[in-house]
Amino acid sequence: MNGILYAVCVFSIVVGVLTLSVGAEGWALGVFAVFPWLLCFAHVADARRQEKAPAPPPVSLRSRVLESMLIVAVRRIRRD
Repeated sequence: MNGILYAVCVFSIVVGVLTLSVGAEGWALGVFAVFPWLLCFAHVADARRQEKAPAPPPVSLRSRVLESMLIVAVRRIRRD
């Protein structure tokens, strides 16, 4: 998904720069030139924030087994 987002951003930036070089004016130029940059910056900032966030603690085997037993029990109760 990140690759698709970056491809769309880069494509829009290239279109904005080409439109700028041709001399076109209007609101479309602003959308193609400014919005993708803001989107890329926001995405990079979010990725950096996620890298700095501490990793969640590992889930113990005991809690996994208890959760599985609970799911099976609830399914059996619903069948009856």
